[in-house]
Amino acid sequence: MFVTVERFTKLFLKLELEQKDLSGKHALVTGGNEGIGYFTALHLARMGSRVTIASRNEEKSIRAVESLKELTGNEQIDYEILDLGSIQQVKEFSKKFTEKYDSLDFCILNAGCNFMSYGTTVDGIERTIHINHLGHMQLSLLLLPIIKKAESPRIVFLSSDLHLITTLTLPDDLEPIPENFGMSQYPKSKLMNVMTVKELARKLKDTNVMVCSLHPGFVVTEIATKDIKGSWLGYVATKFMDFFQFLLARDGEQGAVTSVYVATSDKIISGEYYDSCKVSISNPQADDLELAKELWSQSLKLIEIDESEINYN
Repeated sequence: MFVTVERFTKLFLKLELEQKDLSGKHALVTGGNEGIGYFTALHLARMGSRVTIASRNEEKSIRAVESLKELTGNEQIDYEILDLGSIQQVKEFSKKFTEKYDSLDFCILNAGCNFMSYGTTVDGIERTIHINHLGHMQLSLLLLPIIKKAESPRIVFLSSDLHLITTLTLPDDLEPIPENFGMSQYPKSKLMNVMTVKELARKLKDTNVMVCSLHPGFVVTEIATKDIKGSWLGYVATKFMDFFQFLLARDGEQGAVTSVYVATSDKIISGEYYDSCKVSISNPQADDLELAKELWSQSLKLIEIDESEINYN
């Protein structure tokens, strides 16, 4: 069952994060200008890591960088513009980033979206799947050359326990079908994250790169209602979410703990799915090797990457 006593009690756990010296390390946090991503950047910056936040919104990113510097005293915090819903933009970002930096220790794929209405990106792909799954997969593969140059690099995909309540059907769930939108797509995109992590971990098993996915917990964010703000539905949904967040949600700093734990702990297992800093169960489909290979192959075609050009070793 999706809801168990163990999962319910985890909502009230106070997570502790071991403080480490991350001087000389470099972290990239997508969606690091707000929400869980902002607090992930905050934790890492406090430990001395250089932090680059990547987001579409420059104004929010500038404010976030200023705030992070003020709170941590760490001046090695900057931002880059990144649109995960554009194949070309991710290519350009990755080219610029790999030319600018020699290595990347922590690639934290945190950005996410949930649209209540159907829509496609500039590449004609359903936008929830493109931004949450394909954009991050493309980014991680294009940055792999500099990730592998770090001493103990991590690639971290933020998923969600909502991936437990869905079923993946290929190729339908990757196709821009108007019936595929809203809360039906979000859990599927999060299942794709978990499956991508397991497949990438298998491909990188002979390297120093560790790849994990995680559930941050029920956290106070605007992801569920941002797309419908200003409408009557948005008003009702916001009030509903405010009530449950008040009762059950973790705050931003607690919501970011598992992300930072997975990125920095020497106790993690590559390919696993984490919740509250511990290995957790994932959707049985995530262990379907044939389905994982099919998802991998079809996703590569959509993001225009030839697997023969990827060096996994």
